[in-house]
Amino acid sequence: MGENAAPARKSPLPIQPRRCASRSRGGVRDRVGPPIRVSTCIARDPRHAACTVTRRVASGTCGGVSMKLLNRKWWSRIGLGLLGALVVIQLVPYGREHTNPPVTGEPTWDAPETRALARRACFDCHSNETQWPAYAAIAPISWLVQHDVDEGRAVLNFSEWSRPQPEAKDASEEVREGEMPPAAYALIHAHARLSSSDRDRLSQGLARSVGMAAKQ
Repeated sequence: MGENAAPARKSPLPIQPRRCASRSRGGVRDRVGPPIRVSTCIARDPRHAACTVTRRVASGTCGGVSMKLLNRKWWSRIGLGLLGALVVIQLVPYGREHTNPPVTGEPTWDAPETRALARRACFDCHSNETQWPAYAAIAPISWLVQHDVDEGRAVLNFSEWSRPQPEAKDASEEVREGEMPPAAYALIHAHARLSSSDRDRLSQGLARSVGMAAKQ
C-alpha cells in the first residue's frame, strides 16, 4: 500500500442487546407487565459498566414521580369538587331568614343583673333579639345557626313571655349544671362564657324570675 493511503478505521465494539427482566411481587417474569410494573435493565455493552435503571415500563417515566403526579391530580379534583359543592349549597334558601320578631313581653326579672347575664348567655337563641353573626349567612353553618335559633325560641323565648314556655322550669337547673349555654356556642362567643360566680347568680336569678312564674 502507498504512503498516502488512509489509515484503517477501527471497527466499533459490537453493542449487545439489552435484556429486560420484569420484576413483580410474584417473582421475575420475561414478559412486560402492566404500566406500573418496575423493571431492571442490565446493559450488556462492554464499554459501560452494568447499570440498573428503574423506570416505568409503559410510559418510560419514573413510577414514584408518576404516583406523586397522580395523587396531585386526585387531590386537585377533590378540592375543586368540594369548592363546587360549597358554591352550590349557597343556593339553598334555608338558613337565611335572619328575622327578629317584635318583643311582646318579658318575664318579671328579679334584678337587672339577672337580665344582663341572661342577655349575654341566652338571648341569641332564646329571644327575639338575636345577634346574627356574619358566618350565619354561609351554608352549611347557616343551617345549624337557623336550626338552633328556631328550636331555642320554640321552647323558651324571653321576648314572648305571654305564651307558654315549655322549658322555663328547667332553665335554672340547666344553667347551674353547665348545659346552658352550650359549650360549642361559648367557645366561639366570648361574651357568653360565664364564670362560676356568674353561673350561680344567673341560675338563682332564673329560678326566682322564670322558675317561679312557670310553676304558677
